[in-house]
Amino acid sequence: MRCAEGQRPETLESLRKNATYQRRLFDQAVKLVRPGGIIVYSTCTINPGENEALVRYALDTYKFLSLGSQLDAAWLLGTFTTVGGVPTALAPGPEIQDW
Repeated sequence: MRCAEGQRPETLESLRKNATYQRRLFDQAVKLVRPGGIIVYSTCTINPGENEALVRYALDTYKFLSLGSQLDAAWLLGTFTTVGGVPTALAPGPEIQDW
């Protein structure tokens, strides 16, 4: 279902299929999480079907779920490496580096 890294979906239908696939994955996560547990949902897409629409689906379908607060991820992401003032890479912050 997923495109290779760095490639875009070829059709609108493939975008819809990806959203359906994500929904099925989320449904399984709900079945597997322990009572009181946390589901972290994260994507690498700007497809609303996989993002906002999935969150709306989850909250409408699973009334016992609630949104947690969003984390300030600046400490997690660290800083951009730049070449000539152009961002080229994002390095993790030292708090999460384990090497």
